[in-house]
Amino acid sequence: MNITHALENMKNTAMHINEKSKEATSYRKLFSIQNLIIGMSNDIIEPTRKFIKEGTLYQLIKGKWKVRYFFLFNDRLICTKSSTSEKGKYSFLEKVALRQVEVSTNLKMKTKGEVTAQKKKLMENSFKIFHRQIEFIVSAPTEEEKDDWVNLLKQNIKTCQDKHAFLREERKKASNSKANRTKEYFDSLYGTGTGTESLSNFRQAFQDAKEDKFKKELFA
Repeated sequence: MNITHALENMKNTAMHINEKSKEATSYRKLFSIQNLIIGMSNDIIEPTRKFIKEGTLYQLIKGKWKVRYFFLFNDRLICTKSSTSEKGKYSFLEKVALRQVEVSTNLKMKTKGEVTAQKKKLMENSFKIFHRQIEFIVSAPTEEEKDDWVNLLKQNIKTCQDKHAFLREERKKASNSKANRTKEYFDSLYGTGTGTESLSNFRQAFQDAKEDKFKKELFA
């Protein structure tokens, strides 16, 4: 029994150390990325944020494919380009919250001029990222990279949306609970009934008190 208990403690300790090691590695990665991006406020490092993927994607801008470097986290996507002022660093372009993002691979793209093998490949590996008024049409270097980006984006978008929906429901429950406590408070002061009736009684009592005070001052 003691040996079993000791082994279980050792297992739990090893798991705890492993988890802390992962957290430290994640923090170092976030810190490293924050130092790589120029022109962005220092808000990459967050306790719940985790790095997912980074890499080159080609963004379609006014009919031309531009090289961009993306950083994907569990709650955010950041778009950058290579810095012209500092070698090895990236200039910040855009960031979007994943819970407000949609991804689509069903693109109907119109082309002008000759469709070269390179352009055809870019079109085949392209996908679209929507975020409110912002829209990215991007292409991955390979089909495998495209699938990886799309799958990771969709997985983390769903997780963010599910988490947001859960927190919204919890806030709603808390709000309802607060409303019930308020109703009980008014009921205890001005009689039972619906919260609206109790609140109405309170307002009427408050108005009556003001009128009584006015009359006393008037006829004093």
